Amino acid sequence: MLAALRIALTRDAPLFGPVGGLPGLLRVDRGKEFLCETVTTAMGAFAVPVVDLPAHTPHLEGSIEALNDAVEEMFLVTLPRYTRRQRLAGGKLADPDAPPLPFD
Repeated sequence: MLAALRIALTRDAPLFGPVGGLPGLLRVDRGKEFLCETVTTAMGAFAVPVVDLPAHTPHLEGSIEALNDAVEEMFLVTLPRYTRRQRLAGGKLADPDAPPLPFD
């Protein structure tokens, strides 16, 4: 974890280009590797506060899941060669010889 922080903060590394620098705030997603005392101490040496985000609440994501299901059920199943499309009574695809969509 400290190696990843070093890469993120270093600005003069020739491999990564002119990116990096000190953040004003480090927000972590409650992962153990981010909430450990080592990371907090390292960021404290640079006077960067570490704030842990609230716990994940999956019950608030119903609209996103409904949108994903609608995209799959109404759009993706109509595309040729879609692997999870509905099958006919014998388990065969409706049009297995349909050409795939061109890149255009």
